[in-house]
Amino acid sequence: MAVRLDPAFAGGQNALGLLFRQTGRGVEALRAFEAAARRNHPPQSVLNSLAVQYADLGRNEEALAAFARAI
Repeated sequence: MAVRLDPAFAGGQNALGLLFRQTGRGVEALRAFEAAARRNHPPQSVLNSLAVQYADLGRNEEALAAFARAI
């Protein structure tokens, strides 16, 4: 519901991404994490989720870049 009301809400997008990841929907999880990371100064938890999802999908260069943004 939160994501429908405000698609830019990083916390909602991150939670949605975690749900998608837990249910084996990796591409959809990645879309949610990318949406959360697009906002200015995304929380480190969002960037970490994004990095882990990139790594899970074998996109290692992008995973390293997201981890670097998180620190």
